Amino acid sequence: MTAATHRVEQAARGPWPDRLTRLGLAARGVLYIVLGILALRIAMGDRSEQANQNGALQEVADQPFGQGLIWIVAVGLVAYALWRLATAAFGVRADPTATKTSKRVKALLEGIGYGTVAVAAVRIAASGGSGSQGGGQGSEGLTAKVLDWPAGAWVVGLAGALIVGVGLYFIVEGVRADFTRELSLGKVGPTLRRVAILLGRVGRIARGVAFGLIGGLVVAAAVTYDPSKAKGLDGALKTVASEPYGTWLLVFIALGLVAFGIYGLLESRLRRLD
Repeated sequence: MTAATHRVEQAARGPWPDRLTRLGLAARGVLYIVLGILALRIAMGDRSEQANQNGALQEVADQPFGQGLIWIVAVGLVAYALWRLATAAFGVRADPTATKTSKRVKALLEGIGYGTVAVAAVRIAASGGSGSQGGGQGSEGLTAKVLDWPAGAWVVGLAGALIVGVGLYFIVEGVRADFTRELSLGKVGPTLRRVAILLGRVGRIARGVAFGLIGGLVVAAAVTYDPSKAKGLDGALKTVASEPYGTWLLVFIALGLVAFGIYGLLESRLRRLD
């Protein structure tokens, strides 16, 4: 172990890293609750909403006392992203549940993903609550560029398949309730324990369905060579909403995202960190 690594690990011990990590888990929970509410508004016919992470952050900033709240969320998301990156680097020394290589890979992907969300949150907070919400054009534009590459359709198709795979992983994780190994459920009574497990299951399955929809649209863009079919979360939900069955599916996803957000608030208290 190098001296620099030792100093990082020493800094990671103590009460404040744990407190910031729990703040990060709570901030992620708030983000998903707001995402679910935005998705529910779309299901009810309001297509002006942006049911993506930027839209959720902007919604937080627009609330009474939103300027202070968005800073709290931003700090929490930064802490969460750093914790996941530390887990990828140090394994069980940063997260006692990261006992497998797959857990560390997952932590790396989460660290990168939530790092970008944290940057967006800081930008919105620093701008005084104003910021671009962004829709699905980013996904469409990137897909168009990749489709122009040699074998670009295969690259886009593979990316879509990987996104679908992530969705299936979330669904399986929700059905099996593997996430309970990450929680100290002995700290709570049987009723709250059952509620936490139910929320975690429903939330993960809903996230899995959402990822599956996004990945399916990306695969469709590759097969038809039509980048306009590639959508982010907001575009995927609005595409579903336009289908005959879409309202009910979208309501399920929306309520599932809210459930995952509430689970995140419980996780901030129950997550095993030592």
